[in-house]
Amino acid sequence: MAKNTIDRNFGSKKARGRENKRIARDKLIDKKIRQAYRGSLLRHRFHSLPIEPMSPYLGADVPFGKSTGTAFPITKQYNKRPMPQFKDLSKWFKFDLATMAMQEYGFVTFNINLHPELEKQWVNQKRDPATELRARINKEIRKLHSCPNDGWEYAFIIEGWAKQSHKSKDWSNPRKVRLHIHGFAAVYNNGDEELFREALAKACGDGLKGYLKQLRANSVKMFKPNEKPTYPNYLFKYERRKDDRLGYKRAKMSRAATQLCEEHWNTITGKDKEFWAY
Repeated sequence: MAKNTIDRNFGSKKARGRENKRIARDKLIDKKIRQAYRGSLLRHRFHSLPIEPMSPYLGADVPFGKSTGTAFPITKQYNKRPMPQFKDLSKWFKFDLATMAMQEYGFVTFNINLHPELEKQWVNQKRDPATELRARINKEIRKLHSCPNDGWEYAFIIEGWAKQSHKSKDWSNPRKVRLHIHGFAAVYNNGDEELFREALAKACGDGLKGYLKQLRANSVKMFKPNEKPTYPNYLFKYERRKDDRLGYKRAKMSRAATQLCEEHWNTITGKDKEFWAY
């Protein structure tokens, strides 16, 4: 298959079944992690420890022998089996873990429409919009002065479906619409929201030479913490819905976000034994 062309192979029925089993397992793990997190908050309050970013997961900085106020690491699943390796986690859970880690410092969510002319060009050339967009987003955010050397932590899913109306609460009977992305990203400095929004808009074709300027149909806003994985569920709502404009791999995560996600997983599940040795 040529580079960046659309891969419409959704895999075998057996492979899809394995992913479904991973998601079912991972949702139980998610529940256990969130229960442990709430337990850590209670321990912090009981021992009068300050609640700081990541301290519910990693413990507070206290004198030796004192309670650090954390219920982590959690090394076993509900069925007493060891926690799976990071590479065996479902795509849904990796997005979920990334939001858990980023939530400690705050992050933004975004919704951006792809320029219709850019969509038309990629569809006619049978290029994969998700892969093309990731490359364009990386290029634009690298120009931002806030961008870390290791890259920006972000993830998105591309889709071409929406509810029948904005007021509707029914997601089961969508209508076909322009391609657009939903996702989330870290913020490092004040004003990053606006800079990131402009970079995303440019990556999606807004204001670029050769394309008519489209009406702004994008938004970037701070995420409101939630005790349930409702946001990952929202992102993946149409991830497998048939769309001839898109390939199979519609969920994209930056290298920096993937690294953050893996480190977070290995720490909270005790796989990073060196960290918990001290």
